[in-house]
Amino acid sequence: MNYSIGKLVNDIEYIIIPNDKIETICLSVAIRVGSNDENEKTNGISHLLEHMLFKGNKLFKSKLDLYIALDNIGAVYNAYTDKNITNFYAKCHYSNLKSLINIFSSLICEPYIEEEDLKTEKKIVIEEINNSKEEAFDILYNRFYKLLFKSHPISKRISGEPKNINNISRNDVISHLRQFYTANNMVISIAGKIEGDIKSILENSSFAKAPQGDVHKFRDVITIDSNITSIDLVHRGFKQIFLGICFPTKGLMDKDKYAIKLIDLILNGSMSSRLFLELRERLGLVYSIMTDVSNFEEAGIYYLVTSFEPKTEKINQVLSSLFDEFNKLINIKITLDELNRWKNYIKSAYVLELENTSEVCDYYSRQMLFFRQNILEFHELLKNFESITIDDIQRVAKELLNFKKMKLILLGDFSEKSKIGVEVFTTISKSFNNNEKKMNNNIMNGGNMIINNNIPKESNLCINILERDIKNPFKKLVRSL
Repeated sequence: MNYSIGKLVNDIEYIIIPNDKIETICLSVAIRVGSNDENEKTNGISHLLEHMLFKGNKLFKSKLDLYIALDNIGAVYNAYTDKNITNFYAKCHYSNLKSLINIFSSLICEPYIEEEDLKTEKKIVIEEINNSKEEAFDILYNRFYKLLFKSHPISKRISGEPKNINNISRNDVISHLRQFYTANNMVISIAGKIEGDIKSILENSSFAKAPQGDVHKFRDVITIDSNITSIDLVHRGFKQIFLGICFPTKGLMDKDKYAIKLIDLILNGSMSSRLFLELRERLGLVYSIMTDVSNFEEAGIYYLVTSFEPKTEKINQVLSSLFDEFNKLINIKITLDELNRWKNYIKSAYVLELENTSEVCDYYSRQMLFFRQNILEFHELLKNFESITIDDIQRVAKELLNFKKMKLILLGDFSEKSKIGVEVFTTISKSFNNNEKKMNNNIMNGGNMIINNNIPKESNLCINILERDIKNPFKKLVRSL
């Protein structure tokens, strides 16, 4: 795929990926800031600022004027905040690119942060947080990071907590904006049908007014030195049991990330994958299973989420089947046919991504922000998958699917009236011990369960009982790499 890279007068970088076979254009502005850049006091501020930038700016004094301007050019627009990036993007007819650039450049580089707007937006963000706390996937996803990374910034919820949001001041938001929304901390990506002198349009927009800032340094990789398998029982009034399992990864810079993605597909890529065939098609235990990889600079996770009816025998069957499949991948080499099937699958997946300009912008934005000296084009990316061998899959599976680093969460109605909570401990222990003979299960003491929100260092296996605990959109395929 052809692309060109350039710089504006203030050193803000842009990348243009032309595609003359379509009639649309996508503009993306990615800023290298997210919840990983926050502390206990400011957690949630990146996401709150993302919301605030749609409330008015130098070009459009009110949010209504801004919304009308975007609608007048038929733009489809949105934004998201992640742990390490905030991205604003919009698509429209290619003839309206100049207008879109003018709108977005003022939105991002000349925003008005008014006290009244901030007060209102805080209420909206808190509603979003509260909604996410009632969604099983969000509860599990956020709990994964808390269990693996504890007090590290990566463990924090992207949207923050309501208490944090209420305590963030206008000065805090403006300070965050000035620190991170700088020319050398953002990249502009444009993909689609190109018409006119794009550099000139960018130079004459407010993007050229973005100030310089500190150079963002790469974060060190987090080492997970704990050999504790934790099992959390999180009580919520759901009618199903939701199961979440996660293992730590080494993040964006890990040379084995391509093998991990193939392992993900082998286990749960589509309808011929192992978990789908075993747990759904053969045993009829679950309706659906979701797995994915989320990678960031300092660390990442490989996770699985599924749900089923609240019966202890079901928990036992599902866990036993999952652990069996993990162990098969660890102990028995896959066939060349199976490996090639998923290599072919991933080729098609990336070709489909190429047809979506917003995904193309997202991919190259991340490449520019995190791999500037070694940008991988799509065909180069596919070569990395093609080079993975059968031995690589087994080697990486042994390291990835390490029971001693596994975090497992059962989310459901564990109240006394449910009659399942008192049975769960025995069921989990049995399933676990059947599949990990070397594990020294020392959590029984006089027949009582260890009930502790902190995993004790001396335990190899620990069960936690939690009352409540949360937000992140599903990752697209390219966002894992």
